[in-house]
Amino acid sequence: MLEIQNLSKRFQNGPDVLSSLSFSIEHGESVAIVGPSGCGKSTLLNIISGLQSANSGKVKYQMRRHIDSKAEVFNYPIEHERKTEKTLNILRKENLGVVFQRFNLIEHLTVLENIALPAEHKGNFEPDYINSLLEKLDIQFHEHKYPAQLSGGQQQRVAIARALAHKPQLVLADEPTGNLDPKTASAVGDLLFDAVSSSGAALILVTHSLALAKRADRLLEIRDGALYRVQDDNDQ
Repeated sequence: MLEIQNLSKRFQNGPDVLSSLSFSIEHGESVAIVGPSGCGKSTLLNIISGLQSANSGKVKYQMRRHIDSKAEVFNYPIEHERKTEKTLNILRKENLGVVFQRFNLIEHLTVLENIALPAEHKGNFEPDYINSLLEKLDIQFHEHKYPAQLSGGQQQRVAIARALAHKPQLVLADEPTGNLDPKTASAVGDLLFDAVSSSGAALILVTHSLALAKRADRLLEIRDGALYRVQDDNDQ
């Protein structure tokens, strides 16, 4: 469903952050990306989501459009800048869910309003499905609260539910347990994998936690911007 081809990224007057990186992920698969700080993990997620551009290489998606369920191949970068932005907007709106380290919840919206927002934008808001996410993530009694009234672990559960609310085909999670204490991080990590797996989405997870990374089907280790090691669940 996603193929990264020879991706390279260099910031101005600096060394390569990513160097000819290539890998792919299939529907429903989970991939954990690990490596030392500054090796390019978060930059890679930003490029996949279109928040940053690469100097060279290609990101290729094969996903289904919400409007007609037809399979469609999306490629970027695309030569025509306006078409590139249109393609990325479709991907973000319909097929990408993102979990951030710092939650990024909208403070003036309730838990339920935060979670429902992506589904309302996509046009596939389903109350029963939203309620099932609330229950699965054990936040069903907090739906009318605001983010400031929740603990860090509860806020991250809301962020996970928000990432899944519009039934994306790919979820990107950037250090989703990085701001949580070890006990809460373990519980939230379990909930993340269980919720994504039951939704049928694929997952790309950036993490410093080897315990969390080992939950994934495959582990990719990046060093100095290059793919250093690949390990699947049979090797763990």
